[in-house]
Amino acid sequence: MAAAAVSTAATEGPLGAQLSELQRRIAQLVAPGAFASRWAEELEAVVRRAEAVTLRDLDAVLYLLAQDAQRNLDAYSSRHALYCGVVVRLACVELGWPEAEATLLMRAALTMNLGMAALQDELNFRERTPTVEQRLAVQQHPQASVALLREAGVDDALWLEVVARHHEELPAEAVPGELEPARRLATLLHRADVFTAKLSARQARGAMPAVEAARSTCLGADGRPDELGAALLKALGIYPPGSYVKLASGEIAVVKRRGSKATEPLVLSLIGRDGRPLNPPLARHTGQPEHAVRSAAWPPAARLLAGSGLR
Repeated sequence: MAAAAVSTAATEGPLGAQLSELQRRIAQLVAPGAFASRWAEELEAVVRRAEAVTLRDLDAVLYLLAQDAQRNLDAYSSRHALYCGVVVRLACVELGWPEAEATLLMRAALTMNLGMAALQDELNFRERTPTVEQRLAVQQHPQASVALLREAGVDDALWLEVVARHHEELPAEAVPGELEPARRLATLLHRADVFTAKLSARQARGAMPAVEAARSTCLGADGRPDELGAALLKALGIYPPGSYVKLASGEIAVVKRRGSKATEPLVLSLIGRDGRPLNPPLARHTGQPEHAVRSAAWPPAARLLAGSGLR
């Protein structure tokens, strides 16, 4: 698919349908035995389309991806790949890294789990501890992903090395900006991978509130974000679109858009102070003291959302 055609297709139709189609195409590309002769070309078309869709309305895209991650357990591998790809690309822009690196990181995010895509989907529904064989497959999946990329005809050395190293942890004293390119990019990908995974639901647990996910992913031992953590926080916001917050009034609200201030997002109150759904949801200005954000909140139960009009 030509770049112009990708861009045009990505600007037509509802965003939700566009994202669902991207997830479907990613699922096809990471499925076992998917490596046809045009695999790399098809992946590149998906990357370009994902970039174009994101440019349509960033807050709406982040909202839809977060809501899907919190409420849908199916096809985890492809959903997580897209969510991670969007987030890591945005963080790359915040860091001022070259456009070519931002696009490479999107490619790496979509392909980093090739070696365990089916297992990843299976584990998302598992409530018990993975078996020894499953844990070994998880540990070895970066190299398995690289082998599959080579089989598919990928020969970009930087792309392959980023995928191979995307689970590596940096020493506390390391300065990301001073690292060699592959390790610098792989470290950012690892952070985005972990962060978005914490924002996603599993059969065994719900999605983690965004502030808790950020605290465990973006902050160091001193309680302050390092360079990469700060970029992720700037990309998503302290209260990312699609996450939930508790207001000073006692209401539970969903964040629709990031605000002009990090602590004042635009929200819709879904659950009243009495614990009952608000139908329709009510827009609240979090800059007003009575509607100020007091804390992050766990996603409300599905039965409460059902009465709120939120879909």
